[in-house]
Amino acid sequence: VDLDAHSVLLGGDVVRFPMRLFRTIAQLARRPNSVVTCEELLHDVWGVDPRPAHRRRLRVAVSSLRRLLGQGPQRPHIETIVRVGYRLATTAALPRPAT
Repeated sequence: VDLDAHSVLLGGDVVRFPMRLFRTIAQLARRPNSVVTCEELLHDVWGVDPRPAHRRRLRVAVSSLRRLLGQGPQRPHIETIVRVGYRLATTAALPRPAT
């Protein structure tokens, strides 16, 4: 995540996000593999109170981020921690496949 360029480097490609999505992924990236609560994201990043309507908008935004990040073993992915928040899991934190 390049905070100055407001972009994300994924697999050698620069991906640009709309501002609100970029600020959300940047907040998650500041604390990789750690849970960021919905309240933190809504208050600190979005500047709103954690009302149900705002939580729904956050869920839609995270879904959009997941689509933009894509799938793959070298790609970070966003995990939902039910009733708590989200965690950006980096490739180092992903479990290794059983052999």
